[in-house]
Amino acid sequence: MKDSNMLWKSVTRDFILDDLDEAICVLDKDGTVIVWNKKSELIYDLPKEEIIGKNMDDVLPGTVMMDVLRTKKDKQNIYKSTRTGCNILVKAKAIYKDGRMIGVMCVDKDLSEIFELEQEVRRLKDKISILERKDCFSAVFTASSSPQIEQMMVNAAKISKSDANIIISGESGVGKENLAQKIHEMSKIEGEFVKVNCGTLNHENFEEEFMGEEDNKGIIKEGYFDKANKGTLFLADVGKMPIKVQAKLLEVLQNGKYQRLGGKSKIPINIRIISSSNSDIMREIDNEAFIEELFYRLKVLEISVPPLRERGTDVLVMAENLIEEAAEKYKMKKPTISPRVRNAFLEYDWKGNILELGNTIEHMVLMSGGKEITMEMLPSSIRESVEKISRSYAHTNDLQKSVREFEKQIIKDALEGNDWNRSQTARMLNIPRTTLMYKIEAYDIKREKKSLKKNQA
Repeated sequence: MKDSNMLWKSVTRDFILDDLDEAICVLDKDGTVIVWNKKSELIYDLPKEEIIGKNMDDVLPGTVMMDVLRTKKDKQNIYKSTRTGCNILVKAKAIYKDGRMIGVMCVDKDLSEIFELEQEVRRLKDKISILERKDCFSAVFTASSSPQIEQMMVNAAKISKSDANIIISGESGVGKENLAQKIHEMSKIEGEFVKVNCGTLNHENFEEEFMGEEDNKGIIKEGYFDKANKGTLFLADVGKMPIKVQAKLLEVLQNGKYQRLGGKSKIPINIRIISSSNSDIMREIDNEAFIEELFYRLKVLEISVPPLRERGTDVLVMAENLIEEAAEKYKMKKPTISPRVRNAFLEYDWKGNILELGNTIEHMVLMSGGKEITMEMLPSSIRESVEKISRSYAHTNDLQKSVREFEKQIIKDALEGNDWNRSQTARMLNIPRTTLMYKIEAYDIKREKKSLKKNQA
């Protein structure tokens, strides 16, 4: 019987307690530590041999359980931070036997794991929010397998919940206006989305264009502020706004009110301004071509759209979608893309980004007549550029080519190692299966005949 009790105590102390996710500590009536489990060691970075058998105050002064020992009052849900930086929730309870207090037991819950789970839940909610709003994004963004675009979409969903002014930065043709429209739609505000082309503005008719007019009969000719009331005013290419127009706009934003030409009352501004820029406005400020205070009034929040050349195989995904759209538009059979054209799409810089890609695809679809799109159908400027890049590869150690060749070999080795199981290979490479499929086609990776023979053997 004595041996059985000793075995049970040993199992309880060394196995059951150490397997718990909570830190367990037990003190006797004198404050001596008699139980200190594995989780306690981790949370406090204090091994058992340095605390068991010692007085708690001598090792860890000011603990909740010593307070319970002295006051004989239990403590629950006490938030504390340990010396190792762990955030814990403490519950300490007095232990009684035959009406006499013989010690204290304390259970500490490590909150760091809960915080991590909460953060992961928030991240998942953000992604779910994007998926629920997927219909708000065109193929420009939803077709992406790029981590940069996925993060941009998450940021756009967050930003849409605010009424603060936004600047969207990025090169020409990356889809800044499209993104601005989608942020407006996700905001679910009742007003309209009103676009202003800043490159065409003239300071002499600023009042008429922005503030509108009102005659003595009360007939109103609406300006941009009226049209965008309770909505979004989109300032396209804000860096091109003339400096005198900037000064007048800043004055209105400072006052928070505007007055129509011929009108008698001042009207509070109730709009959100989203601006787009493909230029370095800070450099414009240094050159005194842009008013610094206006810039910071417009740039409460900022979101950047990456260029197409930095989005990996997105160009191939988008090309497929644009081909389908063009084929439907011209009532043609959807053409396929040759492997050489796919490689050309990946090699070309696309300085005009999505706008240039869309125009190119439309041209090639019409040239194809519903058959395979070949290199001969590429616009001559793009074909010559790609051929020039190809010639330069023969004479230089091109980094991008080296990276592509390296990536191609990794994918090929992974496919062969997984017996060409694409799903298993995608998991191994930690990329979506769709991305793997596009890369296989883009790099023209084919299963070698010897691999087939080996499998048949």
